[in-house]
Amino acid sequence: MHYLDDSRTPFAPGEVKLSYVPQQVRLFSLTIRENILLGRSITSQQYEKVLKQTDLWDFIESLPKKDETKILSSNAGNLSSGQIQKIGVARALVQNTSFILFDEPTANLDDQSANDFERTIKELPVAAIMITHRAMQNTSEMRHYEIEDGTIKLKQSR
Repeated sequence: MHYLDDSRTPFAPGEVKLSYVPQQVRLFSLTIRENILLGRSITSQQYEKVLKQTDLWDFIESLPKKDETKILSSNAGNLSSGQIQKIGVARALVQNTSFILFDEPTANLDDQSANDFERTIKELPVAAIMITHRAMQNTSEMRHYEIEDGTIKLKQSR
C-alpha cells in the first residue's frame, strides 16, 4: 500500500503527478499567458485561480496588456527573478499536479523576494518539495531533511 502523507490515505502510484520547477525557469518570447499555459487548455476561472495562488494576479492586472504582455526574450528582461519563478510555479499548477519539486527556488532572489516566494509556496494547494541551500524563514509547518554522507536524515521537525 502506498500513502501520500501522514493521513494514511492510500493512493495508486499512477495517481500522483509530480511537476518540476527548475532553478532557472525557461521563458519563451511569447505572452505571459502562453508562457504559463504552454499549450494547455484550462478554463478562465482555473487560470485566474492559478494566478491568484501564485501571487501573479495583481502584477499581471497592472500591465497595460495584462497577460497578453509579450516577454521580450529568453532572459525575460522585463520581469523580475521573483516573477519568473512564480510563472514557473503557475506552469506547474496548470498541470493539475499532486507535488511540485523545486530546485533552488530562491537562489536568485533577494531576501524580501525570497520571503514573499516562501509565503506563496506555503499557501499552494499541493505538496511542495524544495531542494535548497538557503535557510528558509517561515518554516514552522515544514519538515527539513539533510543529505549527509549519502544518507537522507530528518534535520528538524517543528
